[in-house]
Amino acid sequence: MKKLKLSKVIASSLVVISVLALNPIGASAEWKQDSNGWWNTEESSWSVGWKEINGKWYYFGQDGYMETGCIKYDGKSYYLNSDGSMAHDTTIDGITLGSDGAWNQTAGTSSLKKLSNINLNATTISGVTGIKSDDITKIVFYDGRGGLNKPLTVEDKQTIKEFMEYLDGYNIEKTKNPETTGWAQRAVFYIHDDEVINITFGDPIIINDDYFKIIKGGLDTDKIDEFLKSIDPSHLTSAELDAKAIEINKKIDEANAKSI
Repeated sequence: MKKLKLSKVIASSLVVISVLALNPIGASAEWKQDSNGWWNTEESSWSVGWKEINGKWYYFGQDGYMETGCIKYDGKSYYLNSDGSMAHDTTIDGITLGSDGAWNQTAGTSSLKKLSNINLNATTISGVTGIKSDDITKIVFYDGRGGLNKPLTVEDKQTIKEFMEYLDGYNIEKTKNPETTGWAQRAVFYIHDDEVINITFGDPIIINDDYFKIIKGGLDTDKIDEFLKSIDPSHLTSAELDAKAIEINKKIDEANAKSI
């Protein structure tokens, strides 16, 4: 599966100004940064998992780096803002987050339609969901890499069919729910007004809240980016997001050098 190296690079670029403004280095939160992103020091170690800092909750991976975007933890979905702080009591991309930050699946404007022909033992996405590509009338794509790409809606029948055929090039197998997982892209599929499939592209992929590892085909997020850019030229690919992150980091370094 293709490495999603962007998540922490973009996090490091987008979060710098917010973190320095809210949590200056040397305050109670000992923020540190390198080329991979931000972490929080704890004496001779660093924060891992959930950590409350200055009244806000952050999540740090096992490598110690601060996460951003949508994550799964203990069977629940959470959204971490571009500065790493957990969002709560709000609605993002049609998903309502409660006071504890967890996605309230009974609220919001979109609800997954219960499917009667689900087969979790199938080896293709269409087999798992039981949905034919010809039945899909709309796909909405979301990007979890720092918020630079806005949601993109596709309703052209031929374009939908092309993407569904690409997805069925994967062979998948049901796997265990990991403790947490980040994501780069997510797609929500509709039959008219009913949401019937929700796929999060990560490692593993998540199909309607069930986890699957790709055993043949290999998920290529760059290929999805190229597909989306062919629809909307303003969509930023992984390479363009990398370049944007480098540009932002350079400007911040120059500003920091002038302030010394």
